[in-house]
Amino acid sequence: MISKYHDCDLNDLLEAWYESSLIAHHFMDENSFSSEREAIKNKYLPNYRDLGV
Repeated sequence: MISKYHDCDLNDLLEAWYESSLIAHHFMDENSFSSEREAIKNKYLPNYRDLGV
């Protein structure tokens, strides 16, 4: 079930993104996802919340 994002969901969300990215982009180095994971946590999600969605 898809539900509205809450701050307590952050680790589960990041882990789901990471695991699915490894499967979808198996040809990429795992280390390349580390910086993107931080960007999702510190840049994209805070901006998403600011939109009031």
